[in-house]
Amino acid sequence: TTLTIKVLPLPTPETNPAPLVLCDDNNSPDGEEEFNLTDAEDDIRNNDNSTIITYHETPEDAEEGINPIANPEAYQSPSGTIYVRVAANTGNPNDQVCYQVVELELIVNPLPELGENGIIAPNAYCEQNTDGVHTFILNEHTPYILGEDVNPDDYTLTFYYDQAAYQAGTALPNQYTNESSPQTILVAVENNTTGCIATGEVTLYVEEAAIANPVTQEFFECDYDGDNDGVYTFDLTQVEDQVLGTQDPAQYSVTYYESEADATAGENPITDPSLYSNENNPGEQEIWVRVTNTATISGCYELTSFTLYVEPIPEPQLQGGTICVDYDTSEVLSPFVLDTGLDDTHTFVWYQDGVQIAGATESTYTVTQAGSYTVEAISANGCISDPIAPVTVERSGPASQQLSSYNVSGAFSEDQTITIITEGYGDYEYQLDYGPWQDSPIFTNVSPGLHQVHIRDKGACTDYIVTLEDVSIIDYPRYFTPNGDGYHDYWNIYGLNSQGDAEIYIFDRYGKLIKQISSQSQGWDGTFNGNPLPADDYWFSVTFNEYIIQLVPLTNPDGTPIVDPDSGEPVMGQVPTEV
Repeated sequence: TTLTIKVLPLPTPETNPAPLVLCDDNNSPDGEEEFNLTDAEDDIRNNDNSTIITYHETPEDAEEGINPIANPEAYQSPSGTIYVRVAANTGNPNDQVCYQVVELELIVNPLPELGENGIIAPNAYCEQNTDGVHTFILNEHTPYILGEDVNPDDYTLTFYYDQAAYQAGTALPNQYTNESSPQTILVAVENNTTGCIATGEVTLYVEEAAIANPVTQEFFECDYDGDNDGVYTFDLTQVEDQVLGTQDPAQYSVTYYESEADATAGENPITDPSLYSNENNPGEQEIWVRVTNTATISGCYELTSFTLYVEPIPEPQLQGGTICVDYDTSEVLSPFVLDTGLDDTHTFVWYQDGVQIAGATESTYTVTQAGSYTVEAISANGCISDPIAPVTVERSGPASQQLSSYNVSGAFSEDQTITIITEGYGDYEYQLDYGPWQDSPIFTNVSPGLHQVHIRDKGACTDYIVTLEDVSIIDYPRYFTPNGDGYHDYWNIYGLNSQGDAEIYIFDRYGKLIKQISSQSQGWDGTFNGNPLPADDYWFSVTFNEYIIQLVPLTNPDGTPIVDPDSGEPVMGQVPTEV
């Protein structure tokens, strides 16, 4: 027997044929077009014209050779893939069929999208006293043809008078003067990548412009509404007549905006311009006014602007204090400066006890008289501060040098007391020698000898200290040695040097008067008629004044009573009373 072996040829088609590409010209934008699939046959055959080619919608159909596309010359399809069966032709129907399946890509490219939903906004030019004719730069309208978010470099725009000119390929120049208004021309937009072209109509308008006259009215307010936050309510419509001028308000609308961008776009107008509050920009707000010719298709408009100014009123701040006045001379030793805290771009009106102070116009005022003070501040633009509560400047001062003295009670005892007597405007504290300061003017258990007492104001006048020299208790030496050596050569009672009228008599043990001396002298030198007396016990008698302290109304040097400026009551002071 014999066995016949056949090796049949396998087709060698192009396995990566070029896709078939169409633009979505029919029923755009449905994304479908009619393809002639046979346009790819030459590429797929790869120079083998003997192969048998069929087209299938699924790879399974292509593998089995079933359900071929009936009319591949007119196949309606969106973008997708077709499966091409390429079979060898041996000429013998009994031979097994050798084949390969090739994928053929179909691409439907969209047309360029024009305008908004296919409608291109009019290309309008607005001019005053228009004649309806204007030379347009046609490609300046590109953003309205393609859309603002589209890169114009990806497209080629060509303008035509009409459809016939488009078919004939006769383009308009980029600088084109319209024949009438309105006039419709044609634009062809080609996608530079796909070559797909869309056409649309552009209407040219030359219309009467709107005029927004400049605002010369000033909008300035002092913030007198109680908040002082730079926000105020304005009636913006006051400018309407000025902005419109001679234009008919029935044809020209006026709208107000907070930004130029909103005014240009005609978006977010101020809803109630008659009661506008500049809350978004306290202090200073620019208002944009859009005047629109409502009779125009394109809405011819013009913008102008003006500024609202709201100046916060001045807010002076005052704090009270104390002046320091010399009680004896009425000289102001230390004035007090009232400071408003504001700069000198303001002017000021100062008041003392409700009466205006003549010539006081600065931001600070130097006080030399006790009283109640307040101030009114005025800005450079005339904004006046609200009334502020008065502040009190009190009077204080060092103790009177002339009227300060002391007295001693319990003379010659072991528990003597020194009481300081003074007058003045202040509240005082006292110091014996350099001991601690104390509020009480009374010192007890004072040691014999000479002392200093310091008196100072507890308030604003602490730098002025009055000193009483040679302050002493009233006592006497128990002995003295008049031998001329310079030590204890004289005897006298100390502590009475302020009492010149004190009477001091010295006696011997038998009562004989030896000497009468003055409390303000050196004292007794131990002699009688110029002759030294022997060492012995001697006796003395003394007559002097002692005082108690009483609280009485104080008076000025001229005899008038001193009155507290706040309460109106007499000022009381400690006054020694002789006993």
